[in-house]
Amino acid sequence: MLAEPLTLIQGGEALSALVPVYNADDSFWGLLSVVIDMKKLFKSVNLEKLDNHYRIAIRGKNGLGELGEFFMAISIF
Repeated sequence: MLAEPLTLIQGGEALSALVPVYNADDSFWGLLSVVIDMKKLFKSVNLEKLDNHYRIAIRGKNGLGELGEFFMAISIF
């Protein structure tokens, strides 16, 4: 599960992801919480190098999936 952006204490925004962890017998062990710096993520995937006229949006605020509002929209021209 990927959560909406969080404001980091040290500045910037991050996405929070919960990743399930399973034992060798496929029984659920627990969750791993991962904080992803959005600026670094977008830079690492070369978001700024996309060709003209792309619009990118992430939606699903408050865990509502496709019914949730957009919480990130980027226009690249």
